[in-house]
Amino acid sequence: MQIQIIRAKSGGTIQYRNVFHAGWCILQGYGLRGVYQGLGATMLRDTPAFGIYFGNYCLPVLHSLSGYVICDLQVK
Repeated sequence: MQIQIIRAKSGGTIQYRNVFHAGWCILQGYGLRGVYQGLGATMLRDTPAFGIYFGNYCLPVLHSLSGYVICDLQVK
């Protein structure tokens, strides 16, 4: 959608009316595969970053809770 705004400011035509219209056009033009196009590359890009982000969040929290018993389950 941002590319359309830039294109419209430079004198180009607007292709989609809104986000839902863009999704509908992609679904009709390319099918369900078109909706998920690029998902693999996005996951490869985002997964390491989320791992670092949540790791840096969880480690201090777990360290601060190390004196507490969170779940006292014993397997007999």
